[in-house]
Amino acid sequence: MRSRHKLLALALSLALLLSLAVPVCAAETTASTTKDLTGHIVILHTNDVHGAVNGYACIAALKADYEAKGAEVILVDAGDYSQGEVYVSDTKGLDAVEMMNVTGYDVVTLGNHEFDYGYAQLKENMTKAEDQLNSWMRGYKNAAFGRYKFSQVVNTDPKLMKLNEIQEEIKKNLVQISKPYGLEIVSVGINTINVPKAISEKVFDRMIQERQRAAAQFLAQGNSRAEKIRIDADREKAITLANAEAQAKEIRAQGDAEAAKYYAVFKENPELAEFLRKLDSLRQIMKGRTTLVLDTNVAPFDLFKPGAEVLGPVAK
Repeated sequence: MRSRHKLLALALSLALLLSLAVPVCAAETTASTTKDLTGHIVILHTNDVHGAVNGYACIAALKADYEAKGAEVILVDAGDYSQGEVYVSDTKGLDAVEMMNVTGYDVVTLGNHEFDYGYAQLKENMTKAEDQLNSWMRGYKNAAFGRYKFSQVVNTDPKLMKLNEIQEEIKKNLVQISKPYGLEIVSVGINTINVPKAISEKVFDRMIQERQRAAAQFLAQGNSRAEKIRIDADREKAITLANAEAQAKEIRAQGDAEAAKYYAVFKENPELAEFLRKLDSLRQIMKGRTTLVLDTNVAPFDLFKPGAEVLGPVAK
C-alpha cells in the first residue's frame, strides 16, 4: 500500500495560477461557486488551528462539496495544530492528528508548537495514521480469512486456493474506508501466512500421519508384490525341478535299457566284451602325443602281438 501522491510541488505551483481562492471559516460548508469545477485544482488551507478541532467538520464538508462539483481538492495545513485547546493538549496533540486524518488532510507541515511535547511524541503522533491503517488492515484481514477454510489458504493445488479473492476483499474494504484520509490503496498482497503454534503443530502432526499412512500403504503394496514374486518363483522352481526329475528318470530309463542290451550282448559274447574293454584302455592311454614302451604280453597291448587271438562271430 502507498499513500496517494498528488505531486504536491507541481500541484501547489499550478494551484497558484489555476485554483480558486477559497476562504475557509467555520460558517462556510459549501463552495462559493455553483459552476462545474471539473479540471480545476482547489486548495483548502488552514494554519495555526491550535487545537480548535471543532472547525474540522466545516472543513470536511467544504472539501466534499468542492469534490462533488468535480474539483481536485488539496487540503493543506501549515502547522501549529497540536497545541492550544485543553482537549488537544491533554493528549499531546494526538487527538488533533486523528481529527485531521478523519477530515481528509492531504499535506501537513510542522510548526514550532508541534515540538512542544518532544520529538518522541511528535514521531508517535506522525505514525498514528499508519497505525490506524494497519489496524484496519488487521481487522479486514481477519474477517476475510475467517470466511475461508484452511485448505483454501494453504494447499498444494493452486485451483483450490482463494488468496486472490481474499486480497481483493481486503483491498475493497480498505479503499472505501481510507478514501476520506487522502489515501489511495493500489494493491494488497499477502507475503506470509502465520498460524498459531497449536494449529501449526496439529497441521504438522496431520501431515506426518498422512505420510506415515502413505508409507505404510506403499510398504504393504511392496510386501504383497514381493510375496507374489516369491510364490511365482517357488512355483516355477517346483515346475522346473519336476520337469528335470522327469527328464532325468527318462534318461536313466533309456540308459538302463541301452545298458541292458549291451549286457545281453556281452553275456553271449564275452570275447567281444574283453576286446572292447582293451580298445577303450588303449584309447585312454594313447591320448595326445605319447611314446610308449609296450609289453605285448600285458593287456591290452597283447592285441599288437603277432597272432593275437581273433574274436569269434558276434551274436545278433
